[in-house]
Amino acid sequence: ATVRMAGVSQRSTKAVRGTNDSSTLSKCSMIKHGYFLDNYLKYFAAKDVRRAPLIHRGYYIRTKAIDWVIQSFLHCFNDVIPQVVSLGAGYDSSCFRLLFNGARSRFVEIDYSQTVKNKCTIIKSSPELYKLLHDPTFDSNSDTLPLISNWYSLLGVDLCDINLLEKNLLTIANPAVPTLFLSECVMTYMSVNDSQRLIKWTSDKFDNALFVTYEQIHPMDGFGLVM
Repeated sequence: ATVRMAGVSQRSTKAVRGTNDSSTLSKCSMIKHGYFLDNYLKYFAAKDVRRAPLIHRGYYIRTKAIDWVIQSFLHCFNDVIPQVVSLGAGYDSSCFRLLFNGARSRFVEIDYSQTVKNKCTIIKSSPELYKLLHDPTFDSNSDTLPLISNWYSLLGVDLCDINLLEKNLLTIANPAVPTLFLSECVMTYMSVNDSQRLIKWTSDKFDNALFVTYEQIHPMDGFGLVM
């Protein structure tokens, strides 16, 4: 997950963005060794690496938990099309896996603009990803909305800039329909004030919102040190 924090240096921002690359490689290693089925994440991996078994188990639990949350949310609705908004999505491939399996939901992924543009380029050049989006619109000149489609869109904004987030997100998301906000290892890279402001905004602006966050805890125990 990657998100630019207001007031941090460009060097720190680059380091945070780098966690997306590391996480993607770790998840791919976990998938390759049979812990979880995902045929789409490999398109976002820059290289092939092998992680330790403990890393595989940690990422399996993380991936399985997030997948269970999304699918449980989607199964609650039969007469309305819900939304899943992933904050700091990075190169996550959950939406492609779900769309392939027939999910009836709109997905919006939000991240740092350069990460989003990189992801957009990969999607555009990968037929297996592209065909799942059903006539997407690409705009290579846009830093905020480089990809829009009926079922999937990419939004590049700073999550600390609530005004810019609201202005752009509400052009592609409907605040009146049930919405799952998903934050996977994102809040830990934001200040307390910025993360609280973001969570409060989702509650204030969306009529029927569920906010789910997955974060690191106990970083100094044996498992935390390895992860």
